[in-house]
Amino acid sequence: MATRNNKSHSRRYPDGTQAIAVADSQNSKIGKAATTYAAQDSCPTTCPFFDGGGCYAEHGPTGMYITAPLNAAAKASKVPPTPESVAQWEADVIDALKVKPGRPLRIHTVGDCKTAPAAALVAGAAERYVAREGGPAWTYTHAWRVVPREAWGDVNVLASCETTGEVKAAHKRGYATALVVDEFPSPRRFEKDGVSVVPCPAQTKENVNCATCRLCMNSERLHKTETTIGFAVHGTALTQKRAKLALSDPNNPDRKLSSRVLIPRFIIRFRAENGREPTNREIADGIGISTSSVAQMRKKLKEKRGPRP
Repeated sequence: MATRNNKSHSRRYPDGTQAIAVADSQNSKIGKAATTYAAQDSCPTTCPFFDGGGCYAEHGPTGMYITAPLNAAAKASKVPPTPESVAQWEADVIDALKVKPGRPLRIHTVGDCKTAPAAALVAGAAERYVAREGGPAWTYTHAWRVVPREAWGDVNVLASCETTGEVKAAHKRGYATALVVDEFPSPRRFEKDGVSVVPCPAQTKENVNCATCRLCMNSERLHKTETTIGFAVHGTALTQKRAKLALSDPNNPDRKLSSRVLIPRFIIRFRAENGREPTNREIADGIGISTSSVAQMRKKLKEKRGPRP
């Protein structure tokens, strides 16, 4: 299975494609690292950010050029994708990577392994990557509740958590941990409910990325010292809004609604309360997305439905 160069992602992958790999991520946060992207059939649906819940990989350039077309290609397969089939694709594209000595491997910038056999397949390929003189392999998983830590072998894997209670539970299962927070109280290490959290340096310091920081590439030490890596919600404005709702109000039935639904709803309510049309800025502030996104969607809605809303 061929790998793709990340310099020019296609908007479409061949039908049946379930994972891709690149030798140079060209992602400013990841830095000089190889990485893989796996179809979201590999993701546990229990992840609060999944399917419109605030996943950074579902919006922006990554969502448009990688996640959406990769998901579509996987679903176009003659045989429906399974966690294991996606993992096998991911293992194959890792094995096909041309290794640059010492270059770390970020496993599934998009995707996960939600079964133990799937994790073992990807872990095996990651270990072969390292054996071919690659740098350390690291990743994050929302499937830590059901996949034993042992399934990941020598991969530096951090359990993705949303509460300190989850951090403590994941640690007991042998996982190093990462905690998503609304925002950092400061760029320095802080304690929350007895959990020691180090804010991700790539989010808090200039000229730092994963490849230069490497904190997450030593999961054994993180677990031993009970140090949790903190990540503030990130992505587009809408992604951040949804992610924050996933943290604060995960049972909110409206938290995954699109701007196509939210904008008309806001306009109707605003007219009733204020007797006039809202500005794009007022809508943007009200639903938590950018003014330009509001303008684009209002234009689309107007073209489809007429002058109102």
